[in-house]
Amino acid sequence: MYKQFDNQNAWLKNAEVWKTYEPPIKPSAAELLIYDLVASSKAGEPFSSRALVLGVSAELRDLLAEHQFKTTVVANDVNTIIAMKQLLTYTGEKKEKVVVTDWQQMDFGEKKFDLVVSDWGLNSLSSWREYTVVFDRVDKLLAPEGMFVIRLNVFNPDEKIKKVKEIMKEYKINPKQKFSFLMQMEMYSEITTYNKETYQINLGKFYRDKITEAYHDGKMTFEEWQDFYFPFFTVTLTYPDKYAMEKLLRSFFDVSAIRYGGDYLFSENEPIYVCKKKAK
Repeated sequence: MYKQFDNQNAWLKNAEVWKTYEPPIKPSAAELLIYDLVASSKAGEPFSSRALVLGVSAELRDLLAEHQFKTTVVANDVNTIIAMKQLLTYTGEKKEKVVVTDWQQMDFGEKKFDLVVSDWGLNSLSSWREYTVVFDRVDKLLAPEGMFVIRLNVFNPDEKIKKVKEIMKEYKINPKQKFSFLMQMEMYSEITTYNKETYQINLGKFYRDKITEAYHDGKMTFEEWQDFYFPFFTVTLTYPDKYAMEKLLRSFFDVSAIRYGGDYLFSENEPIYVCKKKAK
């Protein structure tokens, strides 16, 4: 079994520069509203409902604190946990604890959760097989009426592959949405390292080698190369095939809705799956 978050230095670096990031790397205003609506429906009397967060998302943790959930945060890198804690903004009363463990090994005994949420966290899993293990864990941890809400970056096999210059031309029109274009470049450009069999992208190879190669081949300018070159990315991410992901989710849960933020470019590649525990 792979170890979740193989390169922890890369994830610590992410946490340090989180404030400079934009959607889809962190949730947009519209996506947070979707989470908020679900959280509202599951919140009971103050601190009577339990929530589980897979990852250290400050945005989701603040939202759950506002709804007065008793929250458990699960992550396996202490340094990233410490770095992301600095980004929490909610100052009212809250009950939150952080558990340092791998998502595939979560075990809380008889404790069940009314709500389990994860925003982009599962894309950091090292292999497709690990999704099955994590979903099985979540299923066992959900209360009978519990809900699982997850946003993922998925690969849409129906989307066409573009030339680098096409994507960069579009980027010139919308430079403020840099991270949306990063995702497009990673997954749908002619220089992608996306593996359709494993659903993996080697970010180190892509940003270190392929982006530099595109510059030397005249497919992007020096300024564009500077803007898109990220030497600290040395991890492999999974971007599951859209149809494979939905099939796997439905094997564990009832998918009651698929929502999209819609307030940034290419948000159709960032579905939020609203799931319920299957009736036994």
